[in-house]
Amino acid sequence: MNMCQRLSRHRGFSPSPQSSTLTKQIVQMGYRLISMLAVFFSLFAPGLAATVQAGPFAYITNAGSNTVSVIDTATHTVVATIPMEGNPGGVAVNPTGTRVYVANSGSDHVSMIDTATHTIVAKILTTLPPFGVAVNSSGTRVYVTHAFDGKVSVIDAMRNIVTAIIQVGVAPSGVAVHPADSLVYVTDPFNQAISIIDTLTDTLATTSVFVGPGPLGVAIGPDGAHVYVASKQQDTLYVIGTATHTITGPQIRVGGQPEGVAVSTDGTHVYVANSGSNTVSVINTLSENMATTVPVGHGPRGVSVHPTGAYVYVANELSNDVSVIDTSTHTVVATIPVGSGPIAFGQFIGPVQEMLCDGIDNDQDGVRDEGFPDTDGDGIANCADADHCTGVFVDDGNACTTDTCNPITGGVDHTPVHTDDGNVCTIDTCDPIKGVVTHTPVSTIDNNVCAVVNGFDLGRVGAAHGTKQGDKNFDPQADLNKDGVIDNKDFSILFGQFGRSALQ
Repeated sequence: MNMCQRLSRHRGFSPSPQSSTLTKQIVQMGYRLISMLAVFFSLFAPGLAATVQAGPFAYITNAGSNTVSVIDTATHTVVATIPMEGNPGGVAVNPTGTRVYVANSGSDHVSMIDTATHTIVAKILTTLPPFGVAVNSSGTRVYVTHAFDGKVSVIDAMRNIVTAIIQVGVAPSGVAVHPADSLVYVTDPFNQAISIIDTLTDTLATTSVFVGPGPLGVAIGPDGAHVYVASKQQDTLYVIGTATHTITGPQIRVGGQPEGVAVSTDGTHVYVANSGSNTVSVINTLSENMATTVPVGHGPRGVSVHPTGAYVYVANELSNDVSVIDTSTHTVVATIPVGSGPIAFGQFIGPVQEMLCDGIDNDQDGVRDEGFPDTDGDGIANCADADHCTGVFVDDGNACTTDTCNPITGGVDHTPVHTDDGNVCTIDTCDPIKGVVTHTPVSTIDNNVCAVVNGFDLGRVGAAHGTKQGDKNFDPQADLNKDGVIDNKDFSILFGQFGRSALQ
């Protein structure tokens, strides 16, 4: 599949009783339900490492150019471009704004971006092509949909590994986590339903909500009371009550082929990106009616609300730009060129950093560098009270190190655990997975663990080297690790203790 084919306009899920037709339509979505034949592009120009600025950033995944454009929302300009691989599409920023997770649909991994440097700091193997991605409110878990494999992966955000894989329908696509972190809602265009995952057990809940053909984008209101689902095939928005998991109220008509969905910070409006009509529908959640329609760029796919509620950002796949909507006037006030084929399917804008020691009024409340608890007890809550370890990953994944962070400097240290028992005739080791320390006695050839390990021992091991238990020349006393084979492992043990005794 070439680039022109991959970026050609699809028409979504059209009504058809034949499963083969529906399957073909899923395949035609390219990224839009994961292209298994995605072309891998090599970028020779390195991405620009961004300097952290005042405003929260928008991270726009560009499937066509295999990049992520970083937009400073304070200036509506691109401040960095991060090279990716494998058609990036789904995206989610963690609650503290320190990490961004990008689903590369043409690969088998999720890229993790450090927002302080705007660089990739980890590639989390999922084994299956990822599509949608969402992070829970505590930032500890990441949920990734695999649209062509019928599964959802659960990632431990502290260790950056997949801890569970859940079978979810046929083509799980959009994903959103309830604010209480108790449930995860997953759309399935093929099954025409919303699947619900119990996060306590990482299993499907017994209840699924059937909504009709083509559900794709999904978002949850800030109070957790309602789930909003865009049906691409029916040009409608469904509202699901989380208390009963049933559809509440009428189907709300929106624009053509709706995909991305976002809810305002106060929960009063829902914004729906209509890829087929080049518009964004604005829904009043109180009346459950369309308030207005805003024309944007060509092929809008992803949509996110600025944390202040002042702007809505819309990724336009076919015009290669991002539209910025002023929520007070519902008009486009800026158009930002980005990479080729922007998707940005998910929550792609980070939070306002209210507690930064940068001399800037980040939350625009008239006070700079405030919000810290008075941790030093001087009666003043200021930058001296800042805990620079907030949001810092300290776990190196090694159970044999003690991982700490200095709250003053933010420096991370990995101190090896103490294993030496003081006996030179034991080999002291630590299991990096379990953290268990063991002390294995060194058995010298002269059968005295406290004797000096010398050339005599070396000669005995050398004479029997290459033999195994049962052989004529096998010397059991030369089998230092007692594995039934005298080989280089026995030499390693011997050399490690050569010339030493328990009296040293």
